[in-house]
Amino acid sequence: MNKKGFTLIELLGTLIIITLLIVLIVPKILNWFNNSNVKYRELNEGLIIEAARLYVDERPNTYDKNNNRVYCITMQELIDNGYLEEENANGFDKNSYMDSKVQVVGNGSFFDYYLVDTCTPQ
Repeated sequence: MNKKGFTLIELLGTLIIITLLIVLIVPKILNWFNNSNVKYRELNEGLIIEAARLYVDERPNTYDKNNNRVYCITMQELIDNGYLEEENANGFDKNSYMDSKVQVVGNGSFFDYYLVDTCTPQ
């Protein structure tokens, strides 16, 4: 007989191949999306730190690196002074960084910058 169509074995083989491809490819795609989100967050945090660095560099009389003091800069301060746009400070979702602060620590010759949730100036 000359029947046109697939046999049960051919259908099962095709299904197994498609399933294997899905099992191998989908985790790689999900991992790629996750890695891109992590990289985006790191870039966004670096942008905030760089904005704080520029803000401090333009105010040498306010921020003294020689006294080992801790200074706190809010996101709103950076936005209000034009160092950040609100979209950049918000990151992924609304207000994700707005409660964060940049902690600036003078250590004699330069400042160390940290993005923190709470900051106590000294």
